[in-house]
Amino acid sequence: MDQKAKDLARFEELNLQLREATRLYYQDGVSPMSDQDFDFGLRELVELEAKYPDWRLPDSPTRRVGSDLTNEFPKVNHRVPMLSIANTYSKEEVADFVRQAEAAAPDAKEWVCERKIDGVSLSITYTDGKLTQAVTRGDGVQGDEITLNVLTIQDIPQVLHQAPAGFLEVRGEVYMEEKAFFALNEALELEHKKTFQNPRNTVAGSLKLKDPKECARRPLRFFAYHIPENMGTAKHSQNLERLHEMGFPTNQYWIAHSVDEIMEIADKIYKGKETLGYPIDGMVVKLNDLHLQQELGTTSKNPRWATAYKFKAERAYTSVLSVDFQVGRTGAVTPVANLKPVWLCGTTVKRATLHNFDEVQRLDLRVGDTVGVEKGGEIIPKIVEVQLEKRPEGT
Repeated sequence: MDQKAKDLARFEELNLQLREATRLYYQDGVSPMSDQDFDFGLRELVELEAKYPDWRLPDSPTRRVGSDLTNEFPKVNHRVPMLSIANTYSKEEVADFVRQAEAAAPDAKEWVCERKIDGVSLSITYTDGKLTQAVTRGDGVQGDEITLNVLTIQDIPQVLHQAPAGFLEVRGEVYMEEKAFFALNEALELEHKKTFQNPRNTVAGSLKLKDPKECARRPLRFFAYHIPENMGTAKHSQNLERLHEMGFPTNQYWIAHSVDEIMEIADKIYKGKETLGYPIDGMVVKLNDLHLQQELGTTSKNPRWATAYKFKAERAYTSVLSVDFQVGRTGAVTPVANLKPVWLCGTTVKRATLHNFDEVQRLDLRVGDTVGVEKGGEIIPKIVEVQLEKRPEGT
């Protein structure tokens, strides 16, 4: 097989793998790959498309924002597209991002650093200070209108203090605290119902419930972090203060003026993440000057004035002792791996979810295998890797 044939086979494999991972993540609430593995696969696909431009498909995973759109809710077009933020995984990649921004806008010298909440993005519209509409990110261009469910979230004010007249859009993240997540799963287990994989997927499913009363029973929280349209301020940090004044819960932020300062803040956020009580998976870095944000603009998928520095998911290796099968009240069967106890992210891990039989087949998992287990943004441990070279004979 020549190199082009090998590249084509890998191109087709990546397309299938990334499409399926995106579908499972947004539609079924399952994360079959770690964020880092997904991003590295996406980068490899970008390189292949650059090498062979004719192979690039109109709906390539490299061109599209993942979509949470469903058929159950009305669709609303976003006035300003809700794009995803490109990820970085090292100081070198953060430095590349800053250099590119400064090359395009030499006055880009001040950066806002914020915790990256591991939740679900939300757009909320206010008219003369009153909440009138709430919409999911959807595919970035249009989202699902879920106003009635959002009205049940206590953190989100229905009437704003000192609000500007007319139209105002506020964007933020709906999330769930870890204690609330564990309590919800315990209650579902007692009712013999299917439990959730992690807080983020729990939030995504809760926001799409058809009955707002049921959504109200879910302990959802909210942080506001963005005003997408001009409201007379000069800096993003001023918008964060303005959001707080209007009655929104906002997260802490830090100001940096160099890559070294950005990475010092990232280290501080990483060291403190276990004490927060809610999941974060990195830090968002945004150019503070709003005029320069407009000057830098966006690609089809990402703003050029922001990046997400993702914390590397911690991974531990252990062996599979056995597999149990949990049967929910509806009859759904969930396989769960029993593991040789291993220390991971401050706790001893003895069990890891396998989600469904398709995942077992994808991993080609067998009792006795040595496996890589991650938490990362996940609260419930999951198996992300099987070390086939260590597989015992006869398994």
